[in-house]
Amino acid sequence: MQMTTITSIIQKTRTWRKFSLYQRYLLLKALILLPLIHLSLNVWGFKRTYSILGNIGNIGNGEWGIVKNENSISSQILTTVSMVKIAAKYYKWATCLRKSLALWFLLQRQGITTELQIGTRFEKEEFQAHAWVEYQGML
Repeated sequence: MQMTTITSIIQKTRTWRKFSLYQRYLLLKALILLPLIHLSLNVWGFKRTYSILGNIGNIGNGEWGIVKNENSISSQILTTVSMVKIAAKYYKWATCLRKSLALWFLLQRQGITTELQIGTRFEKEEFQAHAWVEYQGML
């Protein structure tokens, strides 16, 4: 039991070292942001959480500098998506809504305008919902 814990820590440390400074920064932000979003949704609900994140996100619009071209934007988006996915693995409650809110917020802070999308449907008398983030109409 103790050996698997040590092995796990060593593997995570090696993975951490492979990340760039930028990736580490995004991962730490996502690790902190996801529980805050979870708490906010539970306390204030979606509408207020979305409003708060939108207002805070606009304050630091472009905090990492001006994005110069489409390749740079695509790279930033993919990196941010990856770091949010990795952070979400540590939280069992990290639903698509929570991950999408975190991703939307982090991209907004980088000066990348995206849209949070929420879809719902009834299938076999069961309500289903899904959230995702779109950039220029693409997932």
